Amino acid sequence: MCCVSLHSIQSAKAVVSPQQVMFPPGHRLPFTADFLMIEPNTGLHIDLEVDEPISFATGKPTHSIGDDDYRNKCFVDANWLVIRFAEEQVSSQPERCARFIAGAIAQLTDNNTYRQKLLHVEKVTPMRQWSARQASRFKKSDYRQGYLVQRKN
Repeated sequence: MCCVSLHSIQSAKAVVSPQQVMFPPGHRLPFTADFLMIEPNTGLHIDLEVDEPISFATGKPTHSIGDDDYRNKCFVDANWLVIRFAEEQVSSQPERCARFIAGAIAQLTDNNTYRQKLLHVEKVTPMRQWSARQASRFKKSDYRQGYLVQRKN
């Protein structure tokens, strides 16, 4: 999903890889980044997360308020940047998400290469993180299918 919006960033020599594992210090089990981006000049590791409201595996609410706090802390403690987008944002605004990533890279590394390529793109529209209750309502109303179908058209 996210790779579509990252092609302009990836072409500027950054490495973007899906499903990369990170073992936090003191943990026996790893965390997996949806996408790992490594900024080439500084080696900054960026965990790019695309959050869906309902788990594919269990059909239950996921990524609700507070669910990912500990996981995020583990990545940050390992000196990674964590950027989370709602799946709906990535689906409906891929270039805007790429602009946000490019802005974060420029701010943290002084590497403006990516931001310059995306200056013509509007800013991503913010979305509030959902509660478990809201995610359950999304599932009942088939909300996810609505925005995924719109993307296909």
